[in-house]
Amino acid sequence: MTSISEHTFMNPVCRLIDLYPKNKYIKSTFLSNLFSLTKLFIGKCLNMLNGFERQTEHLSDYERCELLPIMVKCLARKKGKENAVKNATMCSRLEERGYKVGEARIRKIINYIRIKNLVPCLMATSEGYYISDSETEIRDYISSLQGREEAIRAVRRALEEQLEQLLKGNV
Repeated sequence: MTSISEHTFMNPVCRLIDLYPKNKYIKSTFLSNLFSLTKLFIGKCLNMLNGFERQTEHLSDYERCELLPIMVKCLARKKGKENAVKNATMCSRLEERGYKVGEARIRKIINYIRIKNLVPCLMATSEGYYISDSETEIRDYISSLQGREEAIRAVRRALEEQLEQLLKGNV
């Protein structure tokens, strides 16, 4: 995957900034804010989370070609809660077989598996990952995901309001 380096992207922007604000403090603050927004924008374009670039980057060739088929095969056999497998267990079993992968990347691969519908109805609980064929269980899980989405949205909105107050000098 080709990555966009911050330096490559920011260099022309820095030259433009040199033409705008003349006050060094304002220029420095402006550039810092622009740089932060640029990193956020690049991260969103590449589907990464700021501060978690390694954990959220796209699957590598190794992950897609080596680990993904093994994990799909493993997870496809995990039918029912009683057969759930935990992230740490998957990591250790893969490691025992000579594969290198961490828990964060396991989650990323599982996210890929779910989004690409490679293992339908793959649930995640504190007991691990498993396939469900229960409509009620799947609907409950969807409801749980919606609740988590709403909680994250509420935190984001609160932080946006706090940032607005900070920028107005009210904090």
